[in-house]
Parts: sequence; C-alpha cells; structure tokens
Amino acid sequence: MLVDFTGTVPEEATAIQCPIEAPLNFTYHTSAGTCSSRISSITRCAEWTRLSFRYQACPENPTKEASGMECIASWQSLGHTFFAARVGNRRGESYRCFIVDQSGTSGRIGISADASCQELTHIGAATTTLNYKQDHKVHPLCDFPDYMHAMGRARHRQTWESIVTGRRNVIQDGSWVSSYKLRNDTVWTCLESRRHEHFTAIRAHVRRGCQTGYQCVQVCKESLVNFGQISLNEYEDCSEMVVDTRDTLVVQGAQEECPLRGRYTSAACQHPLLFLGCNKPDEIQIATECNPVWKGSCRPKYLYGERKEIHKNAKELP
Repeated sequence: MLVDFTGTVPEEATAIQCPIEAPLNFTYHTSAGTCSSRISSITRCAEWTRLSFRYQACPENPTKEASGMECIASWQSLGHTFFAARVGNRRGESYRCFIVDQSGTSGRIGISADASCQELTHIGAATTTLNYKQDHKVHPLCDFPDYMHAMGRARHRQTWESIVTGRRNVIQDGSWVSSYKLRNDTVWTCLESRRHEHFTAIRAHVRRGCQTGYQCVQVCKESLVNFGQISLNEYEDCSEMVVDTRDTLVVQGAQEECPLRGRYTSAACQHPLLFLGCNKPDEIQIATECNPVWKGSCRPKYLYGERKEIHKNAKELP
C-alpha cells in the first residue's frame, strides 16, 4: 500500500506485509545511549505481517526488551521507505512510524517517538536509530513425509486438523504452517529428516508466534506427532528426544463409516450410552445420565497393531 501519510496512525488499519526483509541484525542508538557492543535482531513471526524486535542490553545502555509489531501502512517519499506499525501486544498496543534508509543488504531504520509521523521527515529526526545488516534466511533443506502433504498420484495439497487444538495445518515444500482463524500461529521449516523404523525424526526451525528457535519433531505413520521443546540449539540430535507435547492430525473434513455399528450400554445405566452409525453411517452419539447428547462424526482411523483408533469431532446437541 503506497500512501502520502503525514498524520497519525489509523487504529482500524488492516495489517500488511512489512517492507523490510527479516531476519536482520542491528546495533542501536536511543536517548539513553548507544548499544554497539551487542548484536540485536529482527525476526519474522509466524504471522507474515508481524516482526519481532529484540534489543540486547549493553554496558553503555542497560535496556533490554523484546516487542512484536504489526505493519499497517507503507509509503515512499523523497527516496525513503516509510511504514507505520502497531507495537506491543493486544492489551498494551502503541503506534509508531518508521523510516528506512537502505543500501544493498544494510542500512538504517529510524523510529518515531509517538504515533505521529509528521516529525519523522529524515533519519536524524528519529528518537531510536537502528544500524542493520541482513542476516541469513532459513530455507527448507528437506521435506516432511510424503503422506503428510500428498494424496494419491495427483499429489493434491493436504489440509490436516489437529484433534488437540483444532488448528488447520498445511504441509508443502518443506514448510509446515499451523493456523487458526486464518492467522498463522506456528511455522516449521524442515532442516534435517531421518527415517527410523516406526517414525521419521525431523530437526526443524520453528516460529511459534514471535518466538523463534529449533525443535525436534517425530512423525509416525498413524499421523501421531511428538514435539520436543523449542531450544536455541540448531544441531540438536532428534533421534532420541524428550517428548514435550503430542498431537494427532486428521484430514480436514474427512469422514468415514463408523466401525462396530450399533448401540452400546453399561451395566451401571439402564439406557444406551453410545450409538455408532445408527442415524448416519459416519455419526456418533454419546448420551450421559444428565441427558445432554453429544453428536460427532467418525474420522479416518488408523491401525495400531490389532487396535483401531477412532477420532471423533463432537458437539452437544440442543
């Protein structure tokens, strides 16, 4: 979006992609002093419109902070790029304007003192100045298992749903994107993949919100996924990781006929408690003593030895 912007930042503005390419390393100068003995950084968050600024403390400037920002406008003027952004979290947002003076893969970024852009006509008018250099971008070096992102010979892009969080997951070209309500919350980039007998061990770069790091991921053929903790160790051995969380992915929107169709009771109750495929072949109904009925659908099942596992998506009937 290119605009002639000289007023204050509009709070209702829609988020856009920021006009600077992260990741960047920088030193900075503020009214409190210059920090040139430590390297600070700008990284891209999982959501493509957000960036994370991490200011390192220095002996000459003890301030250390991290803040996320969301770009909402950009424009060109007098050979410079300007942009406006919401800074901070949703509860404590403020607004700032930025000026970019770029030369190749390095340059300077100036930040305004408040939400007004009128005084920020040149770098010297900024209250905070960053001297930056482009850092190396993270690119996929491997891919996630084929069955996670392809179906059949046509290799259509697969969309998965987490049965733990309900998040939408798309895996393609070495990247795995988890989103909720059309906003990315986690992005994994495959760096190393090793096949084992019962699972594939993956070392990945991860962006969860505005947190970045590295994470081990174990993917089983039953679409069971184990996650290790996020760490700063780029070369962690993922063959023998400590499981931090688990999830199971099912194909989004997929349903199938329920196995073991019929009505099931318990000796402790007079009435049937579980109905499998009675009204519809793919429908589950669960009754309780308190009388609300939970209705769901059978999802694609996976075979664990001699045990079949059924995933259901349930909701309470009125």
